[in-house]
Amino acid sequence: MQFKMKKTLVIIGVLLLTVISTQCLGAQPRGAETNGAAFDPVYSNPVPGQMPVMAWNSFPPFRSSLGWFETLRDCGVNISMGETGDTTAIRQALEFAEKAGIKVMLRASQTTHLSQIPDFVRRFRGFKALAGYSIGDEPDASRFSELRELRNSIYTMDTTHLVYLNLLPIVPNSKLKAASYYDYVYDCARQLELPMLSYDMYPIYVKDGVLRVRGDFYQNLEDVRRASLATGRPFWAFGLCMVHAIYPEPTPAHLRFELVNALAYGAQGVQYYAWRSYSPTSPTRSKCAVEPDGTPTDIYYHMQTVNREIQSLTDVFLGCRVEEVTHTGDVPQGCARMVSAPYPFRSIRSGRSGVVVSRITNNGRHYVVLVNHDVQRPQNVRLNWRGSLMRVYSNDSIVPQIGRRITLEPAGYAIFTTTR
Repeated sequence: MQFKMKKTLVIIGVLLLTVISTQCLGAQPRGAETNGAAFDPVYSNPVPGQMPVMAWNSFPPFRSSLGWFETLRDCGVNISMGETGDTTAIRQALEFAEKAGIKVMLRASQTTHLSQIPDFVRRFRGFKALAGYSIGDEPDASRFSELRELRNSIYTMDTTHLVYLNLLPIVPNSKLKAASYYDYVYDCARQLELPMLSYDMYPIYVKDGVLRVRGDFYQNLEDVRRASLATGRPFWAFGLCMVHAIYPEPTPAHLRFELVNALAYGAQGVQYYAWRSYSPTSPTRSKCAVEPDGTPTDIYYHMQTVNREIQSLTDVFLGCRVEEVTHTGDVPQGCARMVSAPYPFRSIRSGRSGVVVSRITNNGRHYVVLVNHDVQRPQNVRLNWRGSLMRVYSNDSIVPQIGRRITLEPAGYAIFTTTR
């Protein structure tokens, strides 16, 4: 009897030591360690039930506070891109982020050095607020094999979180070091086998005092969507919330243009660059969502408005399948003209600027999304349909569509569904 009791106490002691040591090193999630080189991840939304909204450079430049992460949360950001290698700061931030109800994507020097990855991942993989690890930003194709090694090392230690890489937008092939932009994105997906694709493209700029939109903005969406479908990897896209260089202060229309177009093409996450200035003490620092001390600017409130709209439309966009994207009016380069209107429409007639026409299915329901190509002027669109037509609004209402003509505000959108 005494022997059995001593044996039981020894077992309990060993279990307690195991728990304590695991907590010290970072709790090991179930199935964390594996052969990373052979692991093919399946995308899992880091913020289930919500559209991922990630803000770059959104770690506090000083000691973490709960208030800092609550400011992010209240803006509608649910993932903070943490850009620091300070492990003490990371630990504090993860703890405060969990209390605020948001996640953290770690972008640190340790995730770009093979020798430092095992200890770094072991330290942080058990935190509930962890979304994943970033291994790079805007690489050319010649770096894919090197990045594959970083990815393998992380997955050897942790298969339960995202490994994230952000790609270039359309730039000259000589800079991509690829035969074409599509090849660049497709090869990244195939060679790295990451759970998702991400790329940045900031289409709205000022030249000679005139606001302009890059002509290859929609081409970029087309190529990324095509690579996403071909490889089964969802993609995240960007909105610009920082005034710098040729880029003007973003309005709500600018943000809608970048983000709602991406959602209409099937994006499963949106990102903002950048939450705060990278040179907060510089007299020429860029205007961002918050001041260096964390005080919100008017850009913050523009983001908040658009983020609320996006989250209210998760039934349409989150987990959706985009069946077809076409365009009316002036068709952007690399895109297809709408030949016949998608059901239940008989016709969709826009002005010369044209609109995106996206046909979407989600959870057994069919949607048609229209987005105004023009970021500066409203556009009238005439509609003709058969049967019943309902319009979906971002205030959670779905009401019968009565009028045959609608006006889309600059970069405005309209979403329709049927009762079928």
